[in-house]
Amino acid sequence: YEAGLVEESARDNGRPAPAPLGDLSMTSDHRRILATGVARLRSKLKYRPVLFDLTPATFTLSALQAAAEAVAGLSLHKQNFRRGVERTGLVQPTGVFTSDTGGRPAELFRHVRPEPGDGGAFGLSLPGQR
Repeated sequence: YEAGLVEESARDNGRPAPAPLGDLSMTSDHRRILATGVARLRSKLKYRPVLFDLTPATFTLSALQAAAEAVAGLSLHKQNFRRGVERTGLVQPTGVFTSDTGGRPAELFRHVRPEPGDGGAFGLSLPGQR
């Protein structure tokens, strides 16, 4: 619902409905299955670095934020998100910049897998998560 994948989300938020996928709609319990999957993914954000499974090997922080916003169903403040991600130690700059962003070249990062027992963060803390 929060990710905007179903018509009710657009209606309740005053946005136009998403383009229909033909004349197909979700049948039987598929809505519940999708909602359960999204809820499980959201809950794992806190303790597992699942966002890095949704991004390529190298990524911009903007791309990582877009993935986080899509999963969480929230709009995140750019600087607070970047500060939080860098504080976790889960990303490392590659020293390579990309000009595919349409503006100023953006630095590419890669995921750093923490060692078990090193006391480092394993997930990302997003607003509204406890």
